[in-house]
Amino acid sequence: MKPVITANYLQKCFNAFDFDWLWLQENLQLDLAHIQFLRDFQMGWSDTDQRLLLALLFLVDAVNQGSLCLLLNDKKLKACSKRNGISDVESHLKSLNLNQYQLHAKDILVVEDDRLYFQKHHHQQTLLQRDLSALITHSEVKVFARTAIKQAVDRVVGGLSYQLESQQIQALLTAVLQPFSIISGGPGTGKTTILLSLLNVMNLLGVAPDKIALAAPTGRAANRMTESIENGLNQTSDSALQNVTALSATTIHRLLGSNPQLKRPRFHANNHLAFDLVVVDEVSMVDLELMNQLIQAIGPSTRLVFLGDQFQLPSVQSGALLADLMPPIDYGGLHTAEFLAVLAELWPSTGLSMVSQPIANDVQLLTDKVTVLAVSKRFEPHIAALSEQVRMGDAASFINTVHTLKHNNLDVATKTNHSMGVYWYGMAMDHQRWLKLCRDWYVKYYLSHSSEHANFVDAVKALRYQSLSHQQQQKRLPMVFTAIKSQRILTLTHAGMTGTEQINALIAGWLKRDLNIETFGACFHGAVIMIKRNDATLGLFNGDVGLVIEVAANQFQVYFEGAEGYQAYSIHLIPDHVLAFAMTVHKSQGSEFEHVLIPLTEQLDNPLLSREIIYTGMTRAKKSVIFYGSEAALKKAIQQKTVRNSGLTFWYNVSH
Repeated sequence: MKPVITANYLQKCFNAFDFDWLWLQENLQLDLAHIQFLRDFQMGWSDTDQRLLLALLFLVDAVNQGSLCLLLNDKKLKACSKRNGISDVESHLKSLNLNQYQLHAKDILVVEDDRLYFQKHHHQQTLLQRDLSALITHSEVKVFARTAIKQAVDRVVGGLSYQLESQQIQALLTAVLQPFSIISGGPGTGKTTILLSLLNVMNLLGVAPDKIALAAPTGRAANRMTESIENGLNQTSDSALQNVTALSATTIHRLLGSNPQLKRPRFHANNHLAFDLVVVDEVSMVDLELMNQLIQAIGPSTRLVFLGDQFQLPSVQSGALLADLMPPIDYGGLHTAEFLAVLAELWPSTGLSMVSQPIANDVQLLTDKVTVLAVSKRFEPHIAALSEQVRMGDAASFINTVHTLKHNNLDVATKTNHSMGVYWYGMAMDHQRWLKLCRDWYVKYYLSHSSEHANFVDAVKALRYQSLSHQQQQKRLPMVFTAIKSQRILTLTHAGMTGTEQINALIAGWLKRDLNIETFGACFHGAVIMIKRNDATLGLFNGDVGLVIEVAANQFQVYFEGAEGYQAYSIHLIPDHVLAFAMTVHKSQGSEFEHVLIPLTEQLDNPLLSREIIYTGMTRAKKSVIFYGSEAALKKAIQQKTVRNSGLTFWYNVSH
């Protein structure tokens, strides 16, 4: 557990300063490492600069919320300055010669364009702006003849058993034509279909599979990327396209050859990756430091394609890189007339849908390189409609449209097999009501006669003194894993009544009691667990979900789904893990379930109560979503957009 930064501790660290320390403790996200750093930093100052220290405390708060900088005109900073009898913080900081404020003879701070940075973040931001601009403007990627592109796209798209949307065709062609491109869209908008088509088109254009790299921020995301490719490519009957089925994705860290013992990865600005095409999925999860390492490792002859959803939760570390790379929602034309004409020439049927597109009059670095996918085919229509209302921050429409559950019909969404859509139990958080809803969920998905999980766990109790046979595995494991993956409780936090820790403990206790399962320590027969740390040797990655089976007296194995069937490992061999009947929305990114339950928090000042967490959580579900929480909490979450400030200006000539 993180140490709590108390008002008393702050006052002791900065005893020469007179602030309302209790207010700062309650309103800022401060951490021990930064406070100790600031304490050491200010001890070398020649004078007591109240305005500078106050701004630095707010900068720590901004960084801990994922921003790269603090806006000097920040409203909360101004209000706090007034509260403490301090004026002109913004003009004062602009007038300072920050070179005089150093620690160990190194510059610490930078002020630029009305923003205050720690020097580290400013340096990383400057590198990214410079290197990505250079990658695009000085590209040496191979330019394919338009006739060859048209023939390849005709063959690949024409061989599909379904018709692509015009936006998908546009994204595919853009990825082939441009040295760098971004494809952004929510779940079900066809990003995987575009990726499969792109791989096949590039193959037909002469790019060998060993010159293509696929990557994602996490091992689990990389595994999903590989599985999607295998499932899609194995369905093609075109023998000329079969040689790309061997492609597999890896993590960005492994692609770059990262090593904790080394200062920089194996591949970097002076040792580029030797690929013609690099595709990165789930880019919304990539932080600033990792993005810098990736861009620096991409040579001028490598084509780079980003896939992601700009409206999902950003990285848990610094920055919101995909959002910074994307134009704002109300931005004008994303494409020039010349580029749209090329797209229409290569695929004439898209021309009709492009006539109404606004033309870019002010060409920016990423003009003609971004496609925003809007048509989703994954969700039940009600989920699709309401997720769009969340994305737009329209809380009033959401509450008017959602299926509202009353106290006497709470069971509708949990006990009806055909429940579809978005449900909301709009009651303030109450321990007994929450226990009932949680218990209803548990009974439906883990205990009822129709539950494959309960049937399987109960059936193999008699077999636990001998290993499961291969035949038994093949017969029962797919069904129980399908059941496990069909639903999940998604939380905002780990702690508290509606956090993962208490929910997992509750369900584990009920399961052990109701199925009469003996326990030996923390591990038990029938537990659903999630890996917390990558282990490439075992092929297990952070986020992988497994089922614990007692195969002999007090001997447990954990079964995981793999590319070649189900793999079993001794509980003592697998990496750190936790129970996974519930997981945080952050951990669920990239996953999909049939049904999802999302309990909110009644702490209205909690920064996790945000639009992005609601959107990400509900778009994990294909059939139904249940929210539990008060109207005030739901409104606050939908209206509160996560803001991560930076000075990145890919779509602007001025600060934004």
